[in-house]
Amino acid sequence: MTPRIGSAAPGGLTPAELLRADQPLPGGEPAGADPLADDDALDGARLLDTRMDPGTATGAVLFDLRESVAYPTASAGLLVVRGVREFRYAVADPDAVSGAVSVVSSTPVDGDEAFALRLGTAPYAAVLLGGESAEFHVLDVPTMQPADGEYSGGEGSVLGRPLPGWDTECTVLSVFHRKRSAGPA
Repeated sequence: MTPRIGSAAPGGLTPAELLRADQPLPGGEPAGADPLADDDALDGARLLDTRMDPGTATGAVLFDLRESVAYPTASAGLLVVRGVREFRYAVADPDAVSGAVSVVSSTPVDGDEAFALRLGTAPYAAVLLGGESAEFHVLDVPTMQPADGEYSGGEGSVLGRPLPGWDTECTVLSVFHRKRSAGPA
């Protein structure tokens, strides 16, 4: 069964299920800026986790969107790239990172060979994920409380409140899609 936009599957839909889907969900009514086309659409988001499935060449980045500028009603976001050609995470000082990091820049790159999204974060890190196609899922996690700007301490929590995870039940609010350029004829 393919989940539908604007509703959760019975028992909920999880980011892990979206990652494992054999095809992306159809696009709904996209809300907010398109992170696959618009520079800095992910400003204010928090990068929580990444995953790579080498068997299917699928990579993903999970975000907390509660403080993002472009998605005021969303609580989480999931970037899924299929046909991965490159997945890089470089951090200047690994000791400076202790939990979720803030996205300070996001730049989509649409080339002949692949589509890619570059992310800059604070503390300083650079993330590049590129491949044949990408989709960005804007998610609502009903169990999440509003963020208050304070990320601290414990793993998986913001002042004791849970963060979205790969097995967190959610509702898909909208989906943005992008495929690599056709290239020269």
